[in-house]
Amino acid sequence: IAAFLPMIKTVRDMRYPIKCFLVYLNRSPEVTPFLNELEEIKKHNDFFDYTVKYTDFTWSDVEEAHNRFGSEAKWWITGPQAMVDYVYTELSSKGINRNEMVFENYYPTPKNDLTIE
Repeated sequence: IAAFLPMIKTVRDMRYPIKCFLVYLNRSPEVTPFLNELEEIKKHNDFFDYTVKYTDFTWSDVEEAHNRFGSEAKWWITGPQAMVDYVYTELSSKGINRNEMVFENYYPTPKNDLTIE
C-alpha cells in the first residue's frame, strides 16, 4: 500500500482528471497501515475513495464506487499474487478492463497463462 500513497498524492497535486478507487484487503485492522493517511486524502478530495476489507473481496464491496466513478475510475489493487488474481477476476467479470486497473508489485496471472517464478 505504501507504493500507492505517492501516486495518489501525485494525482491530487497535479490535478489529473481521473478518479481513483483503492481496494485494500488485509487480515485484520491491527496489521493495516496507512488508514489514517487514506482517510485524510478521502476526506479532502473527491477524486479518491477506497474500501478496506478483512474478509474475501466481493463486487458488492465496490459496486457503489463503480456507479459513482464509472468509466473515469482507476482501480488500484495491491497484495499477494492470489489476492490480485482473485480481485482481477472479479472486476473483469463485471466489465472492468485491465487498463482501468493499477497494480503495485504483482500483476494478474489469468488462468491458462504460463508463470515462471
